[in-house]
Amino acid sequence: MPAQVWSISSLGGTLGTPMLSERLRFSSYGRMRFAQFVKIEAKFGPNKTDQIQFKKAGPVSVTGRVHAEGEPVQEANITFFSDTITIQEITNSVPFTDRVEELAKMSIRAGIIQRLREDAADALDRLYGALFQGADAVYTPTGSVSAPTFTTATNGAAGAAATRNVQTDDVKNLADLMKSTHKCPAYDTEGRYVLLGGTQAMRGFKDSRDLIEASKYGEPERLFRGEVGEWYGTRFCEENNLLGSNLGTNANMGEAIYFGDDPAIEIVVKPLQLQAKVGVWERERGIRYL
Repeated sequence: MPAQVWSISSLGGTLGTPMLSERLRFSSYGRMRFAQFVKIEAKFGPNKTDQIQFKKAGPVSVTGRVHAEGEPVQEANITFFSDTITIQEITNSVPFTDRVEELAKMSIRAGIIQRLREDAADALDRLYGALFQGADAVYTPTGSVSAPTFTTATNGAAGAAATRNVQTDDVKNLADLMKSTHKCPAYDTEGRYVLLGGTQAMRGFKDSRDLIEASKYGEPERLFRGEVGEWYGTRFCEENNLLGSNLGTNANMGEAIYFGDDPAIEIVVKPLQLQAKVGVWERERGIRYL
């Protein structure tokens, strides 16, 4: 064997340096969907302590009715509820030395900023999503695809294990429950609700013959664009960042959130921002989001 070879670093391999791509590539993040449905409390801001209390009003205790002439007018009451939002600091940082920034051919600062922005969106989306997942009412698809049934619970826990995926019958049931049982205000002025579903949850719905047939006559182009769209007074949005994709007794069971108006609120002291850190003699640097 020759004395100098490429395959052994000390005998020649170290003389070559791998070419460096001029492009910094990034691994993927999930689709963040919850933030668009969270409402910001506009009256809150800096120097207003760390909490805000909001009130919820229940319906009147008795329903109005026909009164006979001279009959005393019935009287009802309204029950009011209080809840509180507390400020928390949400942050993350990436420190680096001056040498990394000043000697690297690529911009370390640009890469850090992009990744931190994406991480901020991811962290906030998970916090928002946890609020939606904490709803008291839980709907579970049971039975089979050909003979679907369901269970409901209002204690925040599922009343059974799912035995099938979400399908159009479930969307009808959910819309009816929201209107008649829970009397939940619609999300928009058109009277529609929103279903935010994980990828696996939406799979069963997309495969439904009812939706496919309705799309053929209503908007056939949607089938080729892969959109879910609107059906039975419900707007659909797909998410792949937080919602469960492996629930129930089979591997193809997903999680979805169904909601109406004002599902979650947020208070802000400082808007989302990036901050720079400079250490002693500028030898240590860093960037964080807040």
